[in-house]
Amino acid sequence: MSSILSINKSGELKRVDNSLVFFQKNKEGEILKKIKIPIKKISQIDIYSNISLNTDLLYFLNINKIGINFFNSFSNSYYGEFNMWNQNGSEKLMIKQFNAYLNHRNYYIKKFYIGIIDNILYTLSKYQKRSDIGKKITLIIKEIRFKKNNINNLIDDNYLLFEASIWKTFYSSIDLIISNKHFKFYKRTKRPPENRMNALISFINTKLYFTVNSILKSTKLDNRIGFIHELRHDSRFSLALDISELFKPIFTFYFIFKHINNKQIFYTDFKNEIFLSDDGLTKLNKLYFDFLEQTIYLPSLKRKVTYKYLIKIECYKLIKKLYDDIEYSPINFKEIFNEDNINI
Repeated sequence: MSSILSINKSGELKRVDNSLVFFQKNKEGEILKKIKIPIKKISQIDIYSNISLNTDLLYFLNINKIGINFFNSFSNSYYGEFNMWNQNGSEKLMIKQFNAYLNHRNYYIKKFYIGIIDNILYTLSKYQKRSDIGKKITLIIKEIRFKKNNINNLIDDNYLLFEASIWKTFYSSIDLIISNKHFKFYKRTKRPPENRMNALISFINTKLYFTVNSILKSTKLDNRIGFIHELRHDSRFSLALDISELFKPIFTFYFIFKHINNKQIFYTDFKNEIFLSDDGLTKLNKLYFDFLEQTIYLPSLKRKVTYKYLIKIECYKLIKKLYDDIEYSPINFKEIFNEDNINI
């Protein structure tokens, strides 16, 4: 699969013939470095710095189905994007998707929530054997399992409250799992995040969303039509948000927990409470991209796949459900990973 291009140096991104060229520049506008980027080797572009570009470049990226994601230059949080809806999509599949949204939305919402909860429980289970926090983690697991058992009693108006309740219970585990005083969580805060842990969560969640959306555009699914999230008037794509939720327990939280506890992410990677330094940003991007390219043996396919490819498999499962009306079972990390396999 194609790679994600990250740019955290100032300069200019241009189309030159049928390739991209990045001109790194200093404050005076002098060219420091010229880097040629083959267009076929990238699937998306993440920009963290001050970049100049023009309409010719945007046209070139559009016809090659490559989106640009802009991160706020001072906090590295989501700022905006230039992403078209999935023009690879099938009209027949789009109609089936929209019909599923109109007539069977509750079915998909419950399936997604079950997947999210199962993956949260799997993430928490990794810390049950710790002597210092095991009993408290077990109590949190029991509370979430109790809520899961009542999912069939939900009515439409209660879905969002139910999801918020699940995540709130999960969040109570973070300051148990992470004992580092420099990464206290306290509570979930956004726009802006109030501390380093919240900033990390927002940053990786955003990168996960962009990754999912990029993969969605390589399938026939319409990234605008999700199920948990309403059809949106802003630039974010509902189905990408939905699928991201399934992967957050591992791709965001277990990823962050592991790298902080293993002392691969430090408070010195931040300029202050919420702003990543240039070196911290480079390090975190590398950790994330390295993680996406790690492989796992998948018994159902009888071969190894990357963690990134698991997202594409989830897209294919949804397509099969929409076309063939078979039962949809969201990804369950407990079923596909075991103690010898998992390595993130």
